[in-house]
Amino acid sequence: MKKFVAVVLSAFMLFCGTNLSFAENDIPEVLYGTILSVKDRLHIPAEYSEFEYVINDYDDREKYNLIWRKENKKEPDSEKIAVRDDGEISVDVDVNGNIFSYNCWENNSEKSTIKDRKSREECLNAAASFLKTVVGDNYSEFKFEKDLSDNNLFVFRQYKGDIPVRFNTANISVDNVSLKVLNFYFANADYIKRDFEDADGVMKFEEALKGFCDKVSLEPEYIFNYDYKTKEKNIFIAYRPKSVFYNKALDAKTGDLLECNMNNNGNFRSNSMKQEYDTADAGGAASTLSEQELAKIDEARELPGKEDADKEIKRLLPEGIDLGELRGAQLTKDRVDGKYIWNINYEQGNAAYDATNKRIKRFYSYKSEIVPLKPDEVSETEDFNEVTAENYDKVFNERKLKAEEYIKKAAPEKVDLIEFEENDSDCDRICFVRKVNGLSFPENAVRVEFDESGKIRSYDCEWYDSVEFPAAENLIPTLDIVKKVQEKAGFGLIYEMGGKKGSLAEEFARRNDYKNKKEDVVLAYSFIDLNSFAPFISAQTGKELNYDGTEYKGNLKAPESYPDIKGHWCEKYVNGLLNSGIYIKQTEADGFLPDNNITKNQLFESYDDFYDEDIMKVLKDKNEPITRKELCKVISMFFGYDKIAEKNIFKNSFKDIDDSDKDLGCMAAADALDIVSADDEGNFNPSGYITNAEAAKALYMLEELK
Repeated sequence: MKKFVAVVLSAFMLFCGTNLSFAENDIPEVLYGTILSVKDRLHIPAEYSEFEYVINDYDDREKYNLIWRKENKKEPDSEKIAVRDDGEISVDVDVNGNIFSYNCWENNSEKSTIKDRKSREECLNAAASFLKTVVGDNYSEFKFEKDLSDNNLFVFRQYKGDIPVRFNTANISVDNVSLKVLNFYFANADYIKRDFEDADGVMKFEEALKGFCDKVSLEPEYIFNYDYKTKEKNIFIAYRPKSVFYNKALDAKTGDLLECNMNNNGNFRSNSMKQEYDTADAGGAASTLSEQELAKIDEARELPGKEDADKEIKRLLPEGIDLGELRGAQLTKDRVDGKYIWNINYEQGNAAYDATNKRIKRFYSYKSEIVPLKPDEVSETEDFNEVTAENYDKVFNERKLKAEEYIKKAAPEKVDLIEFEENDSDCDRICFVRKVNGLSFPENAVRVEFDESGKIRSYDCEWYDSVEFPAAENLIPTLDIVKKVQEKAGFGLIYEMGGKKGSLAEEFARRNDYKNKKEDVVLAYSFIDLNSFAPFISAQTGKELNYDGTEYKGNLKAPESYPDIKGHWCEKYVNGLLNSGIYIKQTEADGFLPDNNITKNQLFESYDDFYDEDIMKVLKDKNEPITRKELCKVISMFFGYDKIAEKNIFKNSFKDIDDSDKDLGCMAAADALDIVSADDEGNFNPSGYITNAEAAKALYMLEELK
């Protein structure tokens, strides 16, 4: 039995003077130990009297999920429950007493005002105190990570000396009224007392950075974005350092490339199919149709019917695949590329057929028919169908060749336009990426997936025909991009959890070594904080870019304070909102800018309670400033008096608003509640724009009144 549990249990029995008798399994013994371990460190109130537990045992990690609930209250003189699920505390703890998570939920109907809320510093102190209780003597190794924290969520990272342990962070959220910890998450709590190698003999920084760049290929790529509202297609050239460098590190002593927290890719899926729609007979209706409608009908005559699509799909299926009978079909027009696609459901799978280009787009078989292998396909020494570390390379190469042969059959015109992509391939799936002007275009790729018998189970060809690619000219060298990333994200020594990245066969063996599933802790060189970086860096301008190719303005997160509001009339409101985790969404570097106008989009994103369909309609022109009248309409919708406000029952005390104005009610109510006020001369200025300072006051008052 585990030493920790034995010690805790022995102490418990000595204290209680109790002789305990257990069954043959050790569940009661471990359960006692884990409960005592948790209650010795965490306060479980007496009213949480109902208890249950769940055991999770996977990857050689045995955890107990301990759950305490408040007793369900019953009605007087009755067995009927009056209040249910009044509160719950759950804790994940392993047999060694390591606490992985803590969650506290209470059905608290008491409302708090913004004045009741504690400062962020008080919340941080509460989080730190909780962490100290949980990790004990190791607390001195943890540092608060300001850049990773936001609102009332606080992140602490373990350090060994000055070297951060990347995989060991504790996330703690705190209620800003009661200062109770609501959630605690510490995924690798069992690594906290591990032995860490020292930093003697590590390579120099410059050597490590060069070695990292030599081993991790960062190349410019074509990036695609489609705006479903404007229907605009945008392709730009950029680097992906955030995704390419993710989970990569260099062993600080050997220089080997490490794969950290490696995740195995799952299966790719075809789109789900919908029911079949039959085209109605439109005979005699030609005179009532528009030119565009008639043109679409003519266009449809050039398309194959579902029977033809079904026939072509089955002709192009690999040997051993039988999708069964056709169950339903749908013809749709691809929104991005304008191609017509037949989506077809079968008994044992589904498929899509490009009706415009007369090509199979994809298929997926739920159950492939295992056809006996021919004698010349069977190895003399091993079963070809079973993939092992020893035969991995042989099986992989044969499946890669088989995938190439099938692509020649299904999409011969694309063979010379694609290139094998090792980083997205393994024995189960082979991937080929589209190349344009020597650059990869990952959004377009052809993938072939295999079943356990080595037969092709699925095929997927994602391809855009009607897009234009910018010329691959004046590209910034990769090394310059790496330096830019290094300056912002940092590059240095860090403890990583993972193992040496090897060949595909070696990676397969490592993933399937269930006896030694636990990852090693390795001292490595890597980028410290890629989370602060944009998704892309333009390969031509060097600017950080969002997913849509627009310039990245930085992480929109709550600042600790704004230097430009000191002494301003809005200071009280802005700081009060910050303590509640509410802030105007703009970059911290810009300050608060109290006298600038606030846009509708900024207001909408600053206050989660505005996520309402009717309010969104008022704020639809998101990049436009919001007027005082529009804000009053939003407030009336928020409080639910918008219908009453439309009635002509309000006294008009404003000099600049006519009695017949249908929005008089919502403006009068906002003024009466001191949310949006008239000036000293009695003018409301309904068409004037709301400033950041006025928006802060309005949100503060909403929090007070709601």
